[in-house]
Amino acid sequence: MFRKKTARLLIVALRPQCRGLSSDVQRLAYNASPPTKLQEQLLLHPSPVPLVVTGAMNNWQARDWTRSDLMQYGDTIVPVEISHNGGDYRDLHNASSTRRFEADLEVPLSAVLQSMQDTDTRQQPVQSLLYAAQVDLISLIPALEQGTITPLHCDPYFNLFCQIWGSKYIRIYDRKHAQQLHPFSNPFLRNTSQVRVEKVDSKMFPSFDQVPYLECHLMPGEMLFMPKKFWHFVQALEPSWSVSYWWT
Repeated sequence: MFRKKTARLLIVALRPQCRGLSSDVQRLAYNASPPTKLQEQLLLHPSPVPLVVTGAMNNWQARDWTRSDLMQYGDTIVPVEISHNGGDYRDLHNASSTRRFEADLEVPLSAVLQSMQDTDTRQQPVQSLLYAAQVDLISLIPALEQGTITPLHCDPYFNLFCQIWGSKYIRIYDRKHAQQLHPFSNPFLRNTSQVRVEKVDSKMFPSFDQVPYLECHLMPGEMLFMPKKFWHFVQALEPSWSVSYWWT
């Protein structure tokens, strides 16, 4: 069973020693409607900043769904990615890596839900993680395993990252620090950092720990507004489900 104390320990484990360079993401309590008004409010500032939004998901029916509810759609085929030994999509372009990553696989939704349950109850670290990363909500559900990591990267769109189940640790770097984050020169990965935030190689990237950042622990029912081109790293702290809403 997941506990807040466990989440705090995981967050501390991710932080480099230079704790003074981090700041908490600002919070915005939102109780109005419709949701389009929230978009307008978020973009009022000429230079939008990341914000944790509370209250905007209070009436979402999806927050009441359980794995048992979703099992009725268990035969639906969904695309997944599988991480072996901490691998991620950067390892698709690194043949020498000891980590492995498989993409564009298809499995029944029931397999994803069962994997989430198995991970939630297993005592030992899991070597392979199943990740339904990009699933159209209409087609069905995006879901993340505990420990699954999204590498430090940036997107060309505004995003409202909505946490339905579980919790996530998120670290954010201002786009003005992009070159200090060591993006790949490979055109397929130029929006992604070479640095593994969860285990920084201080010899290869000695100045990375000096780059200031924001961080938050996103809980169920909270949204994170991510301005375009802000760099962010995400780790699921327990089996969880998030929904992203992007716009230009």
